[in-house]
Amino acid sequence: MGYRNEAENVIRPGHLKRRLIGFGIGAVCIVVAELLILWGNRAYCAARGLEPSLATLLMSFSTLFSWGTLSFSLLDPGNLARILSDWLALWPVNLVILLFMLLSIRSLSKYRGMEHGSARWADRAELAKLSNPNGTIPIAEGIYVDPKNNDLKNLHELGIGDTGSGKSFRLLTPELAGQVTYDSNFYGVERGLEPMGNVHYAPSNLSQTPAWLLARRPRVAALTCSLPDENGWMSRSLWGTALSRKVLEQCELVLAEVNPRMPNIPSDGEAHTRIHVSEVDGIIESSRPLVETPIAAGNETDSRIAGYIADLVPDGACIQLGLGGLANTVGECLAHAGKRDLGVHTEILSTGVMELMRRGVVNNSRKQTCPGRSVYANMVGGPELWAFAHENPAFCQKEIDWVNDARNIARNDHVVSINNAMEIDLTGQVNAESIGPRQYSGTGGQLEWVVGSQWSKGGKSILALRSSYRDKAGVLHSKIVPQLAPGSVVTTPRTCVQYVVTEFGVADLKYKSTVERARALIAIAHPDFRRELERQMPL
Repeated sequence: MGYRNEAENVIRPGHLKRRLIGFGIGAVCIVVAELLILWGNRAYCAARGLEPSLATLLMSFSTLFSWGTLSFSLLDPGNLARILSDWLALWPVNLVILLFMLLSIRSLSKYRGMEHGSARWADRAELAKLSNPNGTIPIAEGIYVDPKNNDLKNLHELGIGDTGSGKSFRLLTPELAGQVTYDSNFYGVERGLEPMGNVHYAPSNLSQTPAWLLARRPRVAALTCSLPDENGWMSRSLWGTALSRKVLEQCELVLAEVNPRMPNIPSDGEAHTRIHVSEVDGIIESSRPLVETPIAAGNETDSRIAGYIADLVPDGACIQLGLGGLANTVGECLAHAGKRDLGVHTEILSTGVMELMRRGVVNNSRKQTCPGRSVYANMVGGPELWAFAHENPAFCQKEIDWVNDARNIARNDHVVSINNAMEIDLTGQVNAESIGPRQYSGTGGQLEWVVGSQWSKGGKSILALRSSYRDKAGVLHSKIVPQLAPGSVVTTPRTCVQYVVTEFGVADLKYKSTVERARALIAIAHPDFRRELERQMPL
């Protein structure tokens, strides 16, 4: 494969600090050496009874270049022989300066990208040898490995990149619980692993993921990328923003698995998600299947909720959709409602957006940022979506801390964010991540989108939930409650909530009093619970 030998002149970012230190040391040595020249030149002239001329002093700063001797001597042609004699007399110092200057230039050339990076093709066994530090290994996915157990010394057990899911679970087994700790800022599979005692939730907004990982100072990063293009650039693809460029630049060791199944997704400009082969330390090839996310089908309740949401989305809006059956149903309703010229700026892009793009409902023609392109951070779906996104210029992947920055969200007009909630109390406090004190999912980007969409000119924030649910015993419970259950997490504070939608209607809570909010929420609650909720209304 031709790209194995392709490497643009890009420095390995992880070594930048050391190279800058080297350059600084070299520069200091040059200054010291030049001071020695001045001292030596004066001492030499004094010993010979000569007055140091301006040309002689200037000569002290031109010791590296023979042409400098001639140019400065023109200031006093009669002193040419003496100046040359003085310069030669200081040849030991000049030689030292020359060596330090060459070392500094070499260091600077690395900083400016004049050397090839350190990437090399390797198999899993070789990468395991590369990644054997002597102490605890913070891995950029939030995993911390203590290699006291010899079985843990081969990092290929991680399953590098974990087929684009952004997470690795092969180290998370009960027998390794004493050696491995896993931190996550969003729970999925982690819910079932938490009872082992070594899986912990780290509260943070989704845009803070790079900063959170940087704060843990990871030393090793492993990720899956697309095949390099003819210039050596790879797409971090799918869940690639889980490991941002900022994190990769800090790591001492970056290992990449290239998989031809990973779509090469366009990304350019600010906060792009491309990575060059010269920016990684080891590369292996794999063609294992990627993790697919089945399309979740909505039910009748979701269809009713989606219908209300579609009515709130104007033509030309820039939408953000979450995951699940409701999000897919909303997409279908937008298409059936004949919406036009919609744009997409979203943290997670799923199959529903692809269908809207195919039908022409989404064309991104009215967006202020990245016009004509659907912007997202992570992609969830299957082979059909991946094939559609592969080298499709209508897509643009950006880093998660850029996509979910409320200031960037607000740069587009008429942003409509649509997110799910688990329960809401009568004052408007929203829990979207826990069942009582038990962590169920995560804060994610909900608050960022609630705020960013309302900062947008003509923007709207929509939080959707089914009005009720049945427990395992079949008992019906309301999701609109007088107070959140004890221990529940407030994902979105009541001060930020705008539209709340259930299958029974829409409640606009913005700038409403607590009594007005309660009445609006009771009106969209399940009819079986409205009277009880009225009795418990806040004063």
